[in-house]
Amino acid sequence: MHARLRSGALKVSRYSTETKDFSGAMLEAENWEIAVALYKGRPVPALLLAHQLMAIRQCLERGRTGMVDALAGLDLAIESLYQHTDFHKISHKLYLKRLSGTLKLEQQESLRQLGVKL
Repeated sequence: MHARLRSGALKVSRYSTETKDFSGAMLEAENWEIAVALYKGRPVPALLLAHQLMAIRQCLERGRTGMVDALAGLDLAIESLYQHTDFHKISHKLYLKRLSGTLKLEQQESLRQLGVKL
């Protein structure tokens, strides 16, 4: 497997740093290889994901009326994946540090800059 795939790094050759637009990333085959690698040997979850993607495609094919449903489905998927990210893990650790009184001053300031009320 390619080193980029093992690291899980998103290939962003089509990523625009000016507009923060990741839309080109979905066209990179390597990104799809990373995303679906977890389904190897797991045919039922792979089929369920394919069904979800097909439902989104069908919504988009309906045009403007289906776009609202497609966006709602994508938003739900994005929210569902949050708990599996490092963002979730790190924010929980910071939360526990705040509760235990072990949050460093630099961490407190960073959180305040992000809009967290401590």
